[in-house]
Amino acid sequence: MTLLASVVLGSVFALASAVLPANYVTLTAEEKQALQWNQVLATRYNLSELPSTFPQPTDNLTLLGMPEYLAQIFIHTGDEMPAGRSRMLISPFAVVCKMEYRTFKNSTTRYTGLFHTGGIGLIRISLDAIYGPPLGSLFSPTAVLKIYIPGKISRNLHHIKDLVGQGNNHNFFLTREQHHTIQSLPGDALSRPVNPYTLGLFEQASVNGDGTNVSGVIVAPWEHRLQPHAGLATPSDSTNDFRLDLIGVLKAGTVVYDVHARQSENSTVKELIGEIVLQSECVPSKYGDEGVFFRQSAQQWRAPHHNRF
Repeated sequence: MTLLASVVLGSVFALASAVLPANYVTLTAEEKQALQWNQVLATRYNLSELPSTFPQPTDNLTLLGMPEYLAQIFIHTGDEMPAGRSRMLISPFAVVCKMEYRTFKNSTTRYTGLFHTGGIGLIRISLDAIYGPPLGSLFSPTAVLKIYIPGKISRNLHHIKDLVGQGNNHNFFLTREQHHTIQSLPGDALSRPVNPYTLGLFEQASVNGDGTNVSGVIVAPWEHRLQPHAGLATPSDSTNDFRLDLIGVLKAGTVVYDVHARQSENSTVKELIGEIVLQSECVPSKYGDEGVFFRQSAQQWRAPHHNRF
């Protein structure tokens, strides 16, 4: 994987001027969600005038070879773009919705943290595209989850289908999406992703939705997948802007994804552990495209205090 492709996978967007208060991290999950959602609504696009000019890179491309530049997608802990960061090439347009990650307490797994308690946040649903229009030959759905933690930084989950896409089939919910990552951090092996395609899930498993830290053994899945909920689809032959198709089917109360997990790389069992339920309409907006930041977790799922079962 090239450095350019690695950066593209970082899901970083353009910086709008910061609007969150100085005490933001100390707020409740509900307060954080409301603050960012209000910004999404305040900057919503007119559906008849959706921006469609594909953004071209504005950063000096030599920066993409600098580890300290790439590392910002892991190091910056805020929920808004860091100062001076420009929109990158992937997922330039999206819809953003309020969501709840509902976990199933009767699961046979012993996953901890957010995989046990669930939480509330935002979901940004988009297409991956590199140097090309959103409706080009690469039609690869992506979904990024932000789960707000009271009194602590948010935890995020990045899911993309792949870098190949699904050709001319524009059914946004055709296939499942996998949690992905890049490898560009200094430090020991446990401080970095395993490889460019596997994000660590230890950070999400180490904290509960109420802000308390997990006591005792921390158990994280090795893989976290979003499976489109049964019956959910957009037209496979659509020539519409994908955002309009999504708005047409995604409403408050919609179960948009079923959440499956595997406990190890070699496990063939994918267990249903939860679902992603929309709490609002889905909105295309400038803040959703240029202001919200989704940090990537770096710490591996197999950490010093992790017990795989």
